[in-house]
Amino acid sequence: MHPLEAFRPDKVGLFPVVGRGRWGFCDRAGRLAIPHRFDWVDLFFGGRAVVCVDGRVGAIDARGNFLVRPEHDALERFSERRAVSRDRKLCGFVDDLGRTTVLPGFVDARDFSNGMACVNIGGRRGLIDNALGGKWGFVDWTGKVAIPARFDHAWDFSAKLAPVNSGCRHDELGYPTGGRWGLIDKNGNVVVKQTHLFIAAASEGMHEARSDRGCVYFNQEGGSVPDFPLEAVSPFCEGVGAVKHTGRWGFIDEEGVWIVDPKYGCVLDFAEGRCAVSFGPRQGRRWGFIDRNGTMLIYPQFRLPSRFRESRAVMRAESGRWGHITPDGEYITEPVFAWACAFSDGLAAVNLGGRQPDVGRVLGGKWGYIRPDGSWLVRPRFEWAGSFRDGHAEIWMGSAQDELGIPRGGRRGYIDRNGRIVWKPSR
Repeated sequence: MHPLEAFRPDKVGLFPVVGRGRWGFCDRAGRLAIPHRFDWVDLFFGGRAVVCVDGRVGAIDARGNFLVRPEHDALERFSERRAVSRDRKLCGFVDDLGRTTVLPGFVDARDFSNGMACVNIGGRRGLIDNALGGKWGFVDWTGKVAIPARFDHAWDFSAKLAPVNSGCRHDELGYPTGGRWGLIDKNGNVVVKQTHLFIAAASEGMHEARSDRGCVYFNQEGGSVPDFPLEAVSPFCEGVGAVKHTGRWGFIDEEGVWIVDPKYGCVLDFAEGRCAVSFGPRQGRRWGFIDRNGTMLIYPQFRLPSRFRESRAVMRAESGRWGHITPDGEYITEPVFAWACAFSDGLAAVNLGGRQPDVGRVLGGKWGYIRPDGSWLVRPRFEWAGSFRDGHAEIWMGSAQDELGIPRGGRRGYIDRNGRIVWKPSR
């Protein structure tokens, strides 16, 4: 993934811009819609953006009006019309009208998900303001304790059930190790006993789980799928799960029925009805693509694969350079790029002339954009180029890079899908 591939502005047509060290927002035409009056700003999510004024944090709407006054130490993005607030090292919740719905009283708190928020009581602050130790429970939208804090760790309710742990320890980043995992419902009832080494949050309603016997999935009724242990499982995607059995990978459906027999050395997830697969060992592996029936659509020939997006997939050729292929396995251009991003809004950012110390990190070179047929929209001339979202992409000029390839300093602006600079790069 590109170092800043996660840049995903909300589709309100407003984009963060900087001028003379202060931040505001421009609109799609490049007009300054919200003046430069903030220390820093977040992207718009759900029509709201977190902003900072004189070191205090609040949130604004698309007109620049404050929904939450800048009076907090920190404020997370809104989820289910509520956001975690941090004041004096304690967490509470505010709603999108600026009202404090839950007074600060938790060492840590997570976003609301399916009407519940996971909170910590009695822990201590870690390196990144996360909770170490203490107990985890859940509160509802009103702040009422829905499930008492009795677990050593817990993940969110990604569906009807939430994974919980007892007996674990935490590293300095707050990640749990050890202990035993189970699943509870929204009443706090144990649906799956805490006997597992790990249970993940649900993906498409299915929880990956690992025990001393092997790996399975749990559905939202707590049923185990399939009825025999597996060596490894991956998150469900497009209605199927990639699983390892007898040393090979295949795919099962939500009932645990094989839809593609286990015969591959390695697989990715399905995307747009296709999945990258490989038969060979880790060294010298070549990748191709199958459909949901296991039919080989593209014979294994690529060094490093990716998932299809907008009917194109990024591939690494024998030369070590990158390019994009069609669903037929044909390159749309010669693979000559130091790095190529996935297509987004019908365009893809690519780098020419850079060097790649490792996959996902590109130093130097220049960035530009290509169309789905491989023709240039903008020839490489930027120090960095982001993916298109809502018809615009962020560009950097005159900047240096850190060791991760992320731009530092320089000037940042935006271009539209016609390749026109709508906000002249500024700092």
